[in-house]
Amino acid sequence: DRIKKRLINSRPKIKIKRISQSISLVDANDSIGFVAADIAIKQAIKNAKKSGIGMVAVKNSGHYGLSGYYAEQAIKKNLSIFEFDQRDTIICVDQFWLKLNYAKLF
Repeated sequence: DRIKKRLINSRPKIKIKRISQSISLVDANDSIGFVAADIAIKQAIKNAKKSGIGMVAVKNSGHYGLSGYYAEQAIKKNLSIFEFDQRDTIICVDQFWLKLNYAKLF
């Protein structure tokens, strides 16, 4: 339904802008969120492996679903992760998980 209404681009041209060795920006071109999130976590891991830290922001994306899945991708690579969206924050350092829900904090 969202594709028919053109709220989600079924043929996005997703672009990754490299801001520095550590920082990238993913323009998801109104794609389905989990597609953009998968690209973003892979880019963050790549940045972290090169420079010690990987920061990636995503814009123009739909809802990306189960956020813990993307955090787990970094954990499997032995990396710590801070993951933020409009509602929740996931933090995992040395296998210690903390999830903060903004809706409950404010």
